[in-house]
Amino acid sequence: MNYLKHRDQIMNCDVLLYKGDSLTSKIIKWKTGSEYSHAGIVGWWGDQLMVLESTGKGVYPVRLSKNIKHYHGSVEWWRYTYPMLVGDRELMLEFAKDEIGKEYPKWWEFLKFFGGKDSDDRFKIETKIVMCAQFVARTYNYKDYDLASDLSDEFTTPEAIIQGGKIELMGVFK
Repeated sequence: MNYLKHRDQIMNCDVLLYKGDSLTSKIIKWKTGSEYSHAGIVGWWGDQLMVLESTGKGVYPVRLSKNIKHYHGSVEWWRYTYPMLVGDRELMLEFAKDEIGKEYPKWWEFLKFFGGKDSDDRFKIETKIVMCAQFVARTYNYKDYDLASDLSDEFTTPEAIIQGGKIELMGVFK
């Protein structure tokens, strides 16, 4: 799908899901039993289309065009399937912007998170630390649009966002 051709159709807080090819992505996919390794939120800042994501650098924004170009793997564009109240996407984007600067887990915290299959066995990530899918889940839950209703935000993975059945694939950019 051509990003430039569809750019103007992208809405605040649409979800990006990634299928990475890096070693870290492969580990995440293996540990979560998923084909997805990463998630982010899209937002318009004036005429700039940005993706807000949580990576090893923490939560930060980057131009979506740059993100797609430099990502090692495929980038999928998803949209929430149910109606939202007028203005909620903008409020959710403001919430997501307020998360900028939060840290990503250190490698030992990251491994503890993926240590068990049941939520009781997993390490709970502090609120000042956020992983990619947790960031997406928190953003949606800010306005009570729960993407993975059977999980708390702290245990949400990219796969759980898909399995929640509340987003639909709009296209694949890469």
